Amino acid sequence: MVHEFADTDGVGSHEAFQRWRQENPNGYVINCRSESDGMLHRVPCGHYGDTDTGPEAWGSLTRHRKACSVSLQDLLEWAERKAMKPVQKCSSCKPD
Repeated sequence: MVHEFADTDGVGSHEAFQRWRQENPNGYVINCRSESDGMLHRVPCGHYGDTDTGPEAWGSLTRHRKACSVSLQDLLEWAERKAMKPVQKCSSCKPD
């Protein structure tokens, strides 16, 4: 199952994304930099700060859509259905 979080979906997306991260520390996140370009991260990646980082620190983490799943396969299939370019992997957290 893939969960999506984006500011365009309504108020509270940042908080919902952070809550999902807290509840799924072994999960994966695709940061959708555009509709066709995404970067794959592990949930604890330092690019997103701690799971209690509020929007006042860096701004909303969901200003770009985040697609999240505990299943790497489900997430990559989601990206393929969205016709994304091959998803790049973060060089910091090295998701596999």
